[in-house]
Amino acid sequence: MTCPVCGAEVKESLLLCPHCGYEFRFIPDFDPEIENKINDTLSGISIDEEGMPALSQEELDAGYYYDQDGTLFYDGPLYDAEGFQVDDENYKGPLYDALGKRVDKPEYDDMQYADDQAAAESYPEAYSEEYQDEYAEEYSEEADAGLAEDNSEELVMEDLDEEYPEDDADLMNGDTSDFGKRGTLYDEDVDDETEEDYPEFDEEYDGDFFEDDEQYDYDNDDLFHQLILAFKQSKYKKILFAVLIVIALVVGICLWRISTNIYRNNSYEYQASLADEAYLDGDIDGAIEHMERALTLNSKDDGMKFKLADYYFAAFDDEKALLTLWEVIYEKNANSQKAYQKMIDYYAARQDYGKIEEILSGCEDTAILGQFQNYLANPPEFSVAPGEYDEVQNLKLSSNSNGNIYYTLDGTYPTTASTLYTSPITMDLGSYEVKAIFVNDYGVESELADAVYRIYIRVPDAPEISVEDGEYTEPKFIETEAQQFCTIYYTTDSTPPSMENGIQYTGPIPMPIGHSHFNFASFSQEGVSSDITECDFDLNIESEVDIQMSINSIKQYNVNQGRAVDMEGHIPGNLTRYTYVVDSAIMEGGEEDEPDAPKKPAKKDEKKIFYLVTENTVDVIGNTMKTGNYYLIDCADGSLYKCTREAEETEDGKDEIQVYKRSEQIPLEDCLPPIVLDPSFNFTDQDQGGPQ
Repeated sequence: MTCPVCGAEVKESLLLCPHCGYEFRFIPDFDPEIENKINDTLSGISIDEEGMPALSQEELDAGYYYDQDGTLFYDGPLYDAEGFQVDDENYKGPLYDALGKRVDKPEYDDMQYADDQAAAESYPEAYSEEYQDEYAEEYSEEADAGLAEDNSEELVMEDLDEEYPEDDADLMNGDTSDFGKRGTLYDEDVDDETEEDYPEFDEEYDGDFFEDDEQYDYDNDDLFHQLILAFKQSKYKKILFAVLIVIALVVGICLWRISTNIYRNNSYEYQASLADEAYLDGDIDGAIEHMERALTLNSKDDGMKFKLADYYFAAFDDEKALLTLWEVIYEKNANSQKAYQKMIDYYAARQDYGKIEEILSGCEDTAILGQFQNYLANPPEFSVAPGEYDEVQNLKLSSNSNGNIYYTLDGTYPTTASTLYTSPITMDLGSYEVKAIFVNDYGVESELADAVYRIYIRVPDAPEISVEDGEYTEPKFIETEAQQFCTIYYTTDSTPPSMENGIQYTGPIPMPIGHSHFNFASFSQEGVSSDITECDFDLNIESEVDIQMSINSIKQYNVNQGRAVDMEGHIPGNLTRYTYVVDSAIMEGGEEDEPDAPKKPAKKDEKKIFYLVTENTVDVIGNTMKTGNYYLIDCADGSLYKCTREAEETEDGKDEIQVYKRSEQIPLEDCLPPIVLDPSFNFTDQDQGGPQ
């Protein structure tokens, strides 16, 4: 026959290929006669109520019975093959019951007995009485020495029973006389080269293939050793071995599945992957279950917590989702900002901005607060600390996010209907109980911020005017003096003066012609106003000078000088024009003369009164602005003078005042229009004058 592995030709008497060591397996032929006998035997066995083969009366009398597990036991006397009663503890041969049936120990069954019978027929010398006597004597000596071992079958014939039937005794070395002895695994007809090529087979099986059972020291009471011994004594070893392999594979697969399930059940990465798969498949509950399991195995993974929160949101279990995000926030690590973001997005979608402000109010991370500051509603901050002050205070209210501030000054609780803060609050003399709230763009109100202020400051004295009220025929300078650290403002339209709409007093004021009314008030540096001083004057100057003609002369002068292009006062290249106003008068010389006023004072007893002309510009829309140029008209003869207004120090040198000073006189010829000659008119010497 041919080896299926290496392809070498091998004798049919061999069980192993001498070239590659392949073991040939032979399947026995099916024998119908034997099968029928087995079926007939089994069919004749009756079954009792418990499903066990029923025992006959003879078997019951002989000592057979079933225990509660259904195992058949024999509890009667034992006999040998000759019919003599023996002791089952010492007797090593086959045992029989009172009915002549074979009843051996568990390791010595009917199959083993059949094998022993076959071996005894093939090797009678091994089963002769001399051999048995010698064996019994040897066993007795071992028992006396305390070394007796339960090796009931130490015969070399055990190996014969293992693989080879009686008819194949010539498989080894071609001769049954050498069967069971030491030898090689190859036939004598095979050449020496084969033996040299496969020394490992000789080394492995040389002397060990049929080794004696003396190397085993089995305890008959050990179930495992009994099973091994029964396996060795059975001639169906291959079948049993295959069954054991199958059992081992099944057990191995079960253990593998169990260990795999244990690993998977305790692997957070595997559980997390199952959660993701379940979520993608739409199984939200399954995703939550696996992710919760993953977090029990690794509670430090914030990424899984964010996924679990998303799964909870998908399952409409918002409460658990928010609790999961709070767990990340409480850990105060790099992922806290992401947890705040998810939570704020959740409440923002529901327009629950009050809850957002509540959440952020407990946050101490400045980066997070800066990111979400528009949701905050912190109380307004006051620029001035509460307390008592001796000067005016300007209180500023501020907030670090977008919104509005509402406040009250009388201690009442502010609302959105209270005063809206737009500019600093000026606190002068008095008590102020300021309360304010901040309302952000989402309508969330802050907590109340309040402070109490008491301002104790000195109110400036009302200005004192140097000229009394009344009627005048000669102009006077209207003068006053401000207190230290105060400024005087006045009006001429009967309105109360203020620092915003009043005219700041900078020096002597020329008395207006006709009737005039002045209101003066002094203001401290803190903006505290004094009482108002009112003055009324009536100035009527007796003069023959035509004021309008004098103004026309000034206009002509400016045309001649090129400052204007026409008598309307239009500026060259511009639509703006000059205008001139006579609204007051000044006087030089005499006892009322101001020493600092005239630049060229007249004699002490000589008085000169001048009309004060102010030059203005007027644009196309009517806006008027002073140019800073002044002219004087002599009330006596109409002479024209230029006038300046300059700053001079007061006598004490602490302040500066503005005074009017007369400068150069304007020649009359510069105020006349140019002469235009008629070209048809001929001049003669007589016309030009001269001696006749």
